[in-house]
Amino acid sequence: RAEALLVRGAPVSAMAGLADITEDAILLLRAIQETKGRFGLNLPIEVLRGAKHARIQKLGIERLTSHGKGVHRSEDYWKAIGRSLIQELLVDARGSGKGFGKGKGRGAAASMCVYSVSTRGQKL
Repeated sequence: RAEALLVRGAPVSAMAGLADITEDAILLLRAIQETKGRFGLNLPIEVLRGAKHARIQKLGIERLTSHGKGVHRSEDYWKAIGRSLIQELLVDARGSGKGFGKGKGRGAAASMCVYSVSTRGQKL
């Protein structure tokens, strides 16, 4: 079994009033790893939630082992997990440098971040 996820150096399960998100964090790390760190967080989250739209099918992502494993959680939940993983340095973020992506309303020239599992994240 993997180590418990740490938040600011303390195991999540040991913190009063907080849920242990270790299993879900590992699921998201696996989805990021399976998508080869070439996308933003939305695509790995769509994979976990079992999306079957054209982009998923075109990339063949519906065949990944993590596909559909996170349907029990909302998109917002997975995004919060992703932010936690970035904050805890379990996921590395870097600009794609390609000048495209949604960019949160900044138009077609907005760049996007792509995410990959960090060395620390691979130890989970």
